[in-house]
Amino acid sequence: MPGDSIVVKEKTATVFITGAVYNPGVLEFRRGKSLRYYLNAAGGLTELGNEKGIIVLYPNGVVNPQKWYSSPKVLEGSTVIVNEKA
Repeated sequence: MPGDSIVVKEKTATVFITGAVYNPGVLEFRRGKSLRYYLNAAGGLTELGNEKGIIVLYPNGVVNPQKWYSSPKVLEGSTVIVNEKA
């Protein structure tokens, strides 16, 4: 519509970690690093952190939960969510 605008963000080169970790926040993206690397960089999981409840939300909106048989890749601009134990 007239007057509307679209904002296209540049690459951020960051990964956002939130949830049950000791130091949630924004970390610098490092190509090839694992999910475990980013979790450790955020101080690790708290006592309430559910290792089976980790979700990676990609910049395009796709959600990839961690499975017992595989760990999702972390891409530039991803958000890692660590859920708490029930």
